[in-house]
Amino acid sequence: MEPTFISAFPGIGTNRMHVGNDGNIYEASGGSRAWRNNNPGNIEYGKFARDNGAIGSDGRFAMFPDITTGFNAMADLLSTNSYQKLTIEGAINRYAPPNENNVENYLKSIERQTGFLRSTPMNNLSKDNLLNLAKAM
Repeated sequence: MEPTFISAFPGIGTNRMHVGNDGNIYEASGGSRAWRNNNPGNIEYGKFARDNGAIGSDGRFAMFPDITTGFNAMADLLSTNSYQKLTIEGAINRYAPPNENNVENYLKSIERQTGFLRSTPMNNLSKDNLLNLAKAM
């Protein structure tokens, strides 16, 4: 059975329900928007998200059936040409722009968690490395 998004409550913003692969209905309540949506990268809903397993949208961001699918979608996003031509620093600046984030702290955290230098070209990272980077992000 394909997982299916049931409903989001946009006015409330704290509950998400979906049908899991096992046919059961699951509700995520509280926590961050990324957690409720199984979307650790806050990937916006659209063709890319649907092609990577999104089961719906909360109005802006994709909802994934589980956290593994969400992390894999994030790693797949980092595998696209628009990220692969950058260094890790360039990728973070694109993904989490300085006008919205403290990029310097973000980069230090990524370097500490992964051991990758910010100057590392993204196209030097394996699929497993990209997944580790996604988890650090």
